[in-house]
Amino acid sequence: MKTAQVRLLNRLGLHARPVAKLVKISTELPSHVRLIKGEMEADIRDIYSLMSLGAKYGETLTICVEGDREDEALAMIQGLFQNRFGEEA
Repeated sequence: MKTAQVRLLNRLGLHARPVAKLVKISTELPSHVRLIKGEMEADIRDIYSLMSLGAKYGETLTICVEGDREDEALAMIQGLFQNRFGEEA
C-alpha cells in the first residue's frame, strides 16, 4: 500500500469536473485508490462518494493506493492534483 498527501489547489475544490477526471483515470488503473479527508473516505471509481467528501480549496487529502502498479497510480493521481486538474490558477 502506498499513501501520499495532496493539497487541493483548484479554486472550486473537488467539484464535478475534477471528480470526472478522477473517475476516468481510475478506469486505466488496476489498483484500488481511495481519497481520505479526515474521517471520510471515497473510492475514486465512485462519483457520489467523491462528491460527498465536500473537499474545498486548500484542504489536504490523503491518497491511498493498493494493488498492482501502485507507484504509477499514485503518480498519476498526484499529477492531477498538482496540475489543478487542468484548471486555470
